[in-house]
Amino acid sequence: MDDVQELAQQFVESPVMEELNRIWRRASNRVKEKLGEPQEHQFSRRSNIQDDAIVSLAKNASIYIKTFKKALGNLK
Repeated sequence: MDDVQELAQQFVESPVMEELNRIWRRASNRVKEKLGEPQEHQFSRRSNIQDDAIVSLAKNASIYIKTFKKALGNLK
């Protein structure tokens, strides 16, 4: 039994175990990334339309801000 414990201790302290830990962490990170990625089937047509509206709003933000400032200026 002492031989088994000694062998296990050597294995734990070996560079092989360090490499296995690195491989495990890399694989774990990839799985987490994959799980975090949105799946195509999760999106509906409506969400794509909403995304387009948000992009359009952002592109025209300066126009909206100028109009808003002008309206506030007229209130004074």
